[in-house]
Amino acid sequence: RQEALNRPGSIESMPTTRIFVGNLNKTASAVDLVIHFSQFGAVKDATVMASKKTGKSRGFGFVTFKNEKTTEKVMGQYHRLMGHNLAVQKALKEEDIAIRGEAPSAQMSKSVSTPTRTMRVNLPQGASENILQNYFSKFGTVSGVDMAGGSDEAHVHFVSPKAVEKVASKVKHAIEIVSNDGETVLRSLYPEKEIASAEDATFKPVLTVAGSDVDRVIQESKAGAALPNDQAAA
Repeated sequence: RQEALNRPGSIESMPTTRIFVGNLNKTASAVDLVIHFSQFGAVKDATVMASKKTGKSRGFGFVTFKNEKTTEKVMGQYHRLMGHNLAVQKALKEEDIAIRGEAPSAQMSKSVSTPTRTMRVNLPQGASENILQNYFSKFGTVSGVDMAGGSDEAHVHFVSPKAVEKVASKVKHAIEIVSNDGETVLRSLYPEKEIASAEDATFKPVLTVAGSDVDRVIQESKAGAALPNDQAAA
């Protein structure tokens, strides 16, 4: 199994019931994930993650389905939620990380051909979402950039894994930033591949919906949708 997990493309082809969901609207909750992904099949649980330092959503989470067929159906679709194009990929299980014999941080920094659509990058002083999006768009279509307040890093989500490979193949990255003095300066970027892991010590769940709560959320959503607009808003 270790050999299979280290084979290029193994993560995307492996059977799993768990997915990573990136580029979430910062106001999106686990309830929103349940409502969106339940249209593809039965959801077992959903979680949105937050920074331990700020308590604010980091713009990503995880969804677990009751069977692997639902995961495959989801992976073959385009997803948009609350105005954001979602970055969806299969998530490694904790035991699979152990089998690979690497810590998650080591996996992120290795320049191997993995099917991730997300890169983690440092935030130089003065960098903005627009600056990062404009720079990384040279490598492929960017579906979103996550910048959590008070954090020193960002997550850049691409539509295609090929864009991630192009970024990883370039040795040096730098962006132009206008300083407080009005001068244009170059700031180095150090992007790393982000392989989705279901466990990360730097994050905590904002909200988890699981078990009978999943069914309740879906029922309440359907009931609200069936009401006239004035009743639903009441």
